[in-house]
Amino acid sequence: PSDFMWGTGASSTQSEGAAPHSDWIEWENTGHAPHSLNGNGFGARYSEDFALLRDLGLVHHRLSIEWARVEPTQGVHDQEAIRHYRDMLIAANAAGIRPWVCLHHFTLPRWFANLGGFLVDENRTSHWQRHVDFIANTFGDLVFGWQPVNETNYYPAAAYLGRGWSPGHNDIEEYRTVSQQMHLATAEAAVRLKQT
Repeated sequence: PSDFMWGTGASSTQSEGAAPHSDWIEWENTGHAPHSLNGNGFGARYSEDFALLRDLGLVHHRLSIEWARVEPTQGVHDQEAIRHYRDMLIAANAAGIRPWVCLHHFTLPRWFANLGGFLVDENRTSHWQRHVDFIANTFGDLVFGWQPVNETNYYPAAAYLGRGWSPGHNDIEEYRTVSQQMHLATAEAAVRLKQT
């Protein structure tokens, strides 16, 4: 159909490598996953890649803004990372690519993970909600659409049913808890993000 939205999507870790203050870098450093290094290089050459997408006839690209890069320490935002992501979104728009932003694509800031991540209800209703508001207010003017959480149903299984992702747990009750928390986190974020 003429209104079909052709596009691509990738995570920050795939594109830029694991963030230095993320739970995933620890997972790599302890031998649980290959080192992502600088990812596929998109973080440095995004302008050229957006032009390639445009030349292929694609109009949309879904990227993730890595929470562990913009808030590496609890309550402290990295202004350089924020400028980098704003520049990336500006470049997408300039190339005629409509950017969609994902707020959680399987990785977490180490500080959030150390607080229990999405196993703890209060983390969702305080830290996650604050993060969603920050992203909406900081980047909303440059974003075409949002995907609060990538594959809401998959992260809990991969991380809490022994499928090889950080934190590497295999506990059905933790899986159920995180599944519920992720669905609530997605729905609550969607309500907030629709306002931008």
